[in-house]
Amino acid sequence: MDKEQRFHAALQKARPFKIDENDLLHFFDADGNQILRMSRMAEK
Repeated sequence: MDKEQRFHAALQKARPFKIDENDLLHFFDADGNQILRMSRMAEK
């Protein structure tokens, strides 16, 4: 449960985001620090 709470807290702080050339989704805080990086799950 702690991971889920930390994830939601980080997501609430996210301001800008970008998708890079590898299709990774990056979220940044107001100071420009990366706080989350997400990738696609493989299709089943």
